[in-house]
Formats: sequence, C-alpha cells, structure tokens
Amino acid sequence: MKTVCKICDSLETSPRNHKNYENMWQCRNCGMVFIWPQPSWETIKELYSRDYFCNPKSASVGYDNYREDKKLILKTFDKRLNKIEKIYPQKGRLLDLGCAMGFFLEVARDRGWEVYGVDVSKMAADVAIQKFGDRVSNDILENLDFPDNYFDVITAWDYLEHVTEPQEVISICRKILKPGGLLALTTPDLSSPVARLAGDSWMGYKKDHLFYFTRKSLSIILQKNGFISEPMRTAGKYIMAKWFIKRLWIYSPLTSKILAKTFRLLRLPDFSIYINPF
Repeated sequence: MKTVCKICDSLETSPRNHKNYENMWQCRNCGMVFIWPQPSWETIKELYSRDYFCNPKSASVGYDNYREDKKLILKTFDKRLNKIEKIYPQKGRLLDLGCAMGFFLEVARDRGWEVYGVDVSKMAADVAIQKFGDRVSNDILENLDFPDNYFDVITAWDYLEHVTEPQEVISICRKILKPGGLLALTTPDLSSPVARLAGDSWMGYKKDHLFYFTRKSLSIILQKNGFISEPMRTAGKYIMAKWFIKRLWIYSPLTSKILAKTFRLLRLPDFSIYINPF
C-alpha cells in the first residue's frame, strides 16, 4: 500500500528499514524520510513531559538536562539572533515555535524584540508563561489564531521535524508573517555528508522526530508556500566538551574513549565549545 509524501505529494514512497526504528517511509522523489502511521495526539503530548527535558537517554529522545544547559543554549541563541539581525535589522514582533522554557525569547526580548512563543509541552510552556505571560501558548500553531501579516520574524529551532503537519505549519507561517518578513529555522539534514556516512547511527534519528528533511525537501516545502529561500547553511551549537566526547561514541567509540581518557589523565577542566555537525 502506497502512502503519499506530505512534502512533495509524490506516491513514489516505500518502507525504509532502520535498525532501531519502525514505521519509516522514504520518498524517492524528494528524499524525505517520515514516520507512518504517525503517533496519536495523546502519545505526542505524553512524550514532551518533564522527562523529555531531563533524561539519561538523550541520544534517542529529548535532552540530558535542558534547564542546566541554559547558559550554553543562551550563547547559541545569541549567535543565531546575530545572524537574524543582519538579514532583518529592524526589530519588531518575533514568534518562536517550540519555544520550550523561553530561552530564545529571553535573548530576543533583551535585545528589543516583542516576543511570543508556542510550545506543546505543558511543563516547558508553564516555565515560559511565568516570564512572558499570555504571549506564550501551551498549544500548537495550527490551533492558534494570530492575525495575518502580524509577525516580522518567526523562528523554528529544531521544530519542523517534530510536527505532524509540516506543510500546514509552513503555510500558516507564510500567512502570519508580514510581507518581507523572515522565517528562520533549523532541522537535521538527512542529505548531509555526516548523515550519509553514519547511516543508521546518525544522531539525527530520534524517537521524537516524525520527519527527516533533505535540502531538496526543505526547499520544496518553502517554495510551495511562497517563500524565497536564503542560501542554506549548516548550524551548530555550544556544548560542553565532555558531552561532545560522550556523544562522539555514536560515530567512533575508539576516538571517544581516547579523548575521555586524555581528559581524565590530564585532569582537564570541562569547557564549552561551538560544534557544527554539518
């Protein structure tokens, strides 16, 4: 039985085998890999609980400790906002999709933006609501009723791969952005050299990801909804060196082991580094 690709509408889809995950399909036209059938709404809401943001299995779902990593996340978001303001220097209304605990909203607010946020996790949204009040919604974008041409900038940091209807999300973004407004997003790149080399061990494969975009499929969904694409670039983030060594085990256990031993022998202090996984 064929299933339609939600990005390019092609019927050229087929099951994709993966050693750790089931129900994966791939579109031979745009390269998109997606989960089908998708989880129920109840399952999705349960996933983004407190454990999602603090758990020992972050290689397969969620985060090690999102709250404890706040300083590093703020540094990453500050760097990303620098790039946004080079393209869109006039500060206005900014909507952050998947705003979690509101860390990016803090960075943008402190630099003069009028900020709004949306997140499906009640636990995370409640933290953001304490800081930003009714400008943060514990919901999904599809259920909200923002005016047309309302926002200057919409951000979606590692968001699009989590939603059940990416086409609808991008369409709504186009509708509520002002003419000439900016949509800035990041998502794991299935077509990257690292993803191709790592195969099933690629760290982009996670239980909470429903869609795995290629550059081609991302271009298609943007162009179909009236966006003009800036040149795509790879993005990184600030992380602690020891965390990087730990996560390196996925790709090269020997290298990870050598680096970890070196850190212990030399008693090197942990420090943050900016890593771009390309």
